[in-house]
Amino acid sequence: MGLAVTLEFLNAAHGDAIMASWGRPKRLALIDGGPSGKFDLALGPRLRELRAERTEAEDDPLVLDLVYVSHIDDDHIAGIVRLLRDLRRKQRDQLPLPYRVKRLWHNSFEEIIAAAAQEASVSQIVSELEQMSQRAQVVAASVNQGRDVRDLARALGVAGNAPFGGPITGGMSADIGGLNYTIVAPDQGALDALETVWREAKRRKEPEVLAQAFADRRVPNLSSLSSVVGGPKGRALLTADARGDHVMKGLEETGLMTPGGSAHFDVFQVPHHGSQNNSDQVLYERVTADHYIISADGVANPHPSPDTLTWITNARGADGYAIHLTNPIPAAMNQLQQLATGRNFTVEARTDPQKGITVTFEATA
Repeated sequence: MGLAVTLEFLNAAHGDAIMASWGRPKRLALIDGGPSGKFDLALGPRLRELRAERTEAEDDPLVLDLVYVSHIDDDHIAGIVRLLRDLRRKQRDQLPLPYRVKRLWHNSFEEIIAAAAQEASVSQIVSELEQMSQRAQVVAASVNQGRDVRDLARALGVAGNAPFGGPITGGMSADIGGLNYTIVAPDQGALDALETVWREAKRRKEPEVLAQAFADRRVPNLSSLSSVVGGPKGRALLTADARGDHVMKGLEETGLMTPGGSAHFDVFQVPHHGSQNNSDQVLYERVTADHYIISADGVANPHPSPDTLTWITNARGADGYAIHLTNPIPAAMNQLQQLATGRNFTVEARTDPQKGITVTFEATA
């Protein structure tokens, strides 16, 4: 009997929140949780809906086999912080927990730079950042969100980065309830880049160095977890905010794509919400899919970029495939309508604010 995998790309505004389900009984994974203030928009209601659908006793918690934070940008991590805080509050009040998280994947800032810093030195620089520019305050908030996830998970007794036991890097893989997850990014070089920036900020005693690196998204995006989820028959490539060249390198190094060759996926999460800064047409020529998912709202950032949509459609020519938008962005919809002339792709844009874009594929025969 085959293994069907369903991915729900929830309405995370300008961020990412993905619910994966597979197997019988149903297994669940949550990949990112969307930005601050958006938990009640889609992720919270969807979790409650999934809990109500179960056949177990009403008071039993809904089990999340995996919660996976790609990186510490607010638009990916904030919803996870909210979820864990709610659970921790109920735990302190000795109330039944509605959800149980079995394992958490998250490369916390302190863990990545463990060789270069003590917890106290991180706290000191974060404290200094909080007193500086708005850009620096955003960086401090992101680092603190990552720390919150780590500390809340510990308090809840959630295993961190199991079964890896340390920072998660490309080439690692794990079977979670019969579904394979293979990490394709970051590589060790990307994590070393974060440590280098940290060392420089500490050496110069200028926290703003760290703020500058985060502001242009070099550091957090370089360290963004990207994975291939699935099996021998069907797979999804989940990129978060990783750079396209790093994703291709990771696919080659894990044997999921031949050097200089190409790879096809059932589902391809377009990197960084469709930003032109993370990819080029080469990525979309070498990495193709039946379904391209773009999680953006066109409000907080001008995503997806017109360049990205052009690169995808140019690379695919007359192929049949689908482009899915988690929000009906007028500029993107208009451009795709123009690009559709003489081509064979379809476009789906989410319309219900509490529903996501759903794609199902067969991971095994």
